[in-house]
Amino acid sequence: MKAKNLTNKNPGGDRQKLVEKLPLSTPYVVQIFPIYACNFSCYYCGIFNKKKKDRFFISDKVKMEWKLFRKFVTDMLKFPEKVKIFRFVGVGEPLLHEELCNMIWWAKVHNVAEKIEVITNGSLLNKDLSFNLITSGLDRLVISLQGLSSKDYKEVSNVNIDFNKFVENMEYLYNLKKLKGSSLHIYVKIADISLKSREDEKRFYDIFGKISDSLAIEHIVPLHAESGKSEKTQFGENAKDISICSLPFYFLELRPDGNITPCYSFQAPVHVGNVYEESIVDIWNSAKMKEFRLTMINEHRQDIDICKTCGMTKYRYHTEDDLDNFEEKLKKMY
Repeated sequence: MKAKNLTNKNPGGDRQKLVEKLPLSTPYVVQIFPIYACNFSCYYCGIFNKKKKDRFFISDKVKMEWKLFRKFVTDMLKFPEKVKIFRFVGVGEPLLHEELCNMIWWAKVHNVAEKIEVITNGSLLNKDLSFNLITSGLDRLVISLQGLSSKDYKEVSNVNIDFNKFVENMEYLYNLKKLKGSSLHIYVKIADISLKSREDEKRFYDIFGKISDSLAIEHIVPLHAESGKSEKTQFGENAKDISICSLPFYFLELRPDGNITPCYSFQAPVHVGNVYEESIVDIWNSAKMKEFRLTMINEHRQDIDICKTCGMTKYRYHTEDDLDNFEEKLKKMY
């Protein structure tokens, strides 16, 4: 197997101890949510497996406008430093946005981040899109699998895909990026519950170990609601109940309607600003962000309905990000 196996490891690599770096003048991670649409309707998804009328509020717009994205990137240049990760993901499938490769290219040309990445189900990959992703300057492509056969995809995601063709398209992307001398890193992941036997596990490694740079079997965990329990985090650490959510101290997300949220949650606990009206730098340093951070520091996370049912702090826990027991130090900072 050529690919590096990152099972039970942090796929993003080593992390610094967050409390020692705070307060941050520039967020570490900025996440772009370009489109509120998906070509899958996975049974475990709380949104796209429901009828439109039953989907809870996410964004007033389905698709991010190019002019909004351009303004956002221009505003990001006012940060004192580059962000570490500029990520395209969100509620849905980012490859459905026809301007995605132009967005990546624009961000790359303006040098706003150390690394630009896309998280996708990979089903829309073809020769043209593979070429455009590579030439856009994309640094990292994360492909999340839903199974190892066409039957699996039908059962899990209610879609009909030719799994062999899906693998061929991924192989084409991998070979093309090597041919072009691209530094694009391809990371392939699958949930442990998608593998029903040791034979499935071996098949996963056999197929994708040849056409990716790294891969992992990740633990399935209840991220968006406490609908279940797990002893492990998504990345294999021991799960831990956390009082202070660390996300608003290093993270921001832009949604298609211009709203900025301070965390990964589908249903935002708060909108801290809108990029149509304000600069992202001003939002990062705003009174609303300060107030939300202080809510975390004062351990009032459980007073917010969305926060108290969120599994992010527990199941995407990283030891280096733990801010518990640093309340007094944080109060002096914020």
